[in-house]
Amino acid sequence: MAPSTGAFVVATLALLVVPGPSVAFVVTRALAHGRAAGLVSVVGLEAGLLVHVVAAALGVGALVASSGAALVLLHVGGVAYLVVLGLRHVVAAPSSSGAATAHPRRGSWALARDAFAVDLLNPQTVIFFLAFLPQFVQAGPTPPTGQLLLLGLCVVVLAFGCDAGYVLACTALVNRRASAARRRPSPGWLAGSPRAATRATGAVYLGLAAWSAFA
Repeated sequence: MAPSTGAFVVATLALLVVPGPSVAFVVTRALAHGRAAGLVSVVGLEAGLLVHVVAAALGVGALVASSGAALVLLHVGGVAYLVVLGLRHVVAAPSSSGAATAHPRRGSWALARDAFAVDLLNPQTVIFFLAFLPQFVQAGPTPPTGQLLLLGLCVVVLAFGCDAGYVLACTALVNRRASAARRRPSPGWLAGSPRAATRATGAVYLGLAAWSAFA
């Protein structure tokens, strides 16, 4: 595997640094619930990714990919889960004071669980690993399982770094703009409107569901 390590890292980063659904998901979580929640969601996503890595290395991913029914089940489950997350925000109930409960505080376990489920129920990840990892496996007398696991773990680590980087960068930018707004008041689009912020978050989740449904 050594001769192709550099090419593998470059190819992986080229795919990961481009913002996609995973980045949109964790950044939305971070903006809705805070930086820590965004990072917890990153951990959940990569935990789901790790399951796909193990499945691909053990041949389970190939079995799933060869079964049309299994892929459809994963697809429908993933879309449905995103729809539930979106509707949970869109129809958020008003608080007792009459204002909407914008971003109810959620435990780390719930945040990680949601992210884990979203990534686990993504059939495109199954297909990605089956198509991508074997290109960098070196032929030899031993089964490729070990190489696939190692390559997959590298993808998980790089994905964590990229997703976490986006969370940190976006929350830092928002915090900086918020500090500037306090010094120079200028209400933004969602300023003073928790309900609108909640619905915007839900709209992002529903948009991701639509993207997944038609991708």
